Amino acid sequence: RNQEVARLKEQLAATGGRSNDMIIRLPNPAVPAEKPVERQQAAAPAPAATLETAPTIETDAQQTVAPEDAAPASPPEEPGAQPGASAPEGLEQEIEDIRNQGTALTERLLNVRGTGNDEPIRREIARIAAEMIALTAAQEGEASPIPGLLAKASGSSGRESLAKRAKVVMEKRKR
Repeated sequence: RNQEVARLKEQLAATGGRSNDMIIRLPNPAVPAEKPVERQQAAAPAPAATLETAPTIETDAQQTVAPEDAAPASPPEEPGAQPGASAPEGLEQEIEDIRNQGTALTERLLNVRGTGNDEPIRREIARIAAEMIALTAAQEGEASPIPGLLAKASGSSGRESLAKRAKVVMEKRKR
């Protein structure tokens, strides 16, 4: 046992405590959503294939495959999704992309060794947050309370507010 402890201490000293096994990762809200989907795909490969091929089949497949799982989250999105089925697919991809960017930023933050990059990191966090607000508003559609809340926000600080950033992103999305 003492030999094992000594060996581990030597190994720790050799790597300087920076082993890949020791990286701490923050939980990503997108990861739990992906893992069940992967499990469902393994259990039922045919519905997963139909989900990827056609948006109209996607709606039917979700209702027939897992009505209990799809019922709470899917019906509010599906009525707006049926007339323009390609838009929600693009929206889902944008949401996934911004989540991935957030995950990458989290990993960068965990590996930062100083405060020299604070301002660029703050700008990146603000950009990702504004994108998520705009994407959420787009996903909710006309019934979204977000535009009204952003209109009421005041920018009293010296920095550009998150509300203002989100408004700019939403305006760009409309064009």
